[in-house]
Amino acid sequence: MLATPTKRELLNFLSFARSTMSPCSKHELATTLPKARIFTISRGPFLYTLTTWGNGAFMQIEVVFYNDCIIWSMSLQGRVIITSATKPARIDSKKFSQTVFDFVQTCRREPNYCRFSPGPNIYTEGRLKYECKTKGVDYSWLQGTEEVYKCIEGENYPLFTSAFQAQILLSS
Repeated sequence: MLATPTKRELLNFLSFARSTMSPCSKHELATTLPKARIFTISRGPFLYTLTTWGNGAFMQIEVVFYNDCIIWSMSLQGRVIITSATKPARIDSKKFSQTVFDFVQTCRREPNYCRFSPGPNIYTEGRLKYECKTKGVDYSWLQGTEEVYKCIEGENYPLFTSAFQAQILLSS
């Protein structure tokens, strides 16, 4: 029987892989899946893949392998919310969506990234606010939501929303 990583080793690798990825990443692979983008990175026995579809409305599947055995999976569905109150007129919708996604990625790189702690977790930068709410007893099963708001004159306007489910598939 092959050894499996500890939960801490898995979470450290996930943090490394996510902080290395970007939309123009050198880690993007060619794919035969229609309209999909696949990113991959490895370190030692770990291999991370992220498959994503869409732009404003999107779906992502994240998988981690250890010695060619799957040990982590997460699915995420979401969308960028574009309104005249939140998007500057001089910026096109695709650039606006990318700006929002970049902010979400910045929040996910924070040391205490919320997906791995229960309850609401909030990160703010200027007029942007990121909030993640996670339900789950431990790391073995998580589900939750992420939301980004823009604060304009004391009101929070939604910019982004997503829902996710994740689980560790480590052998006991």
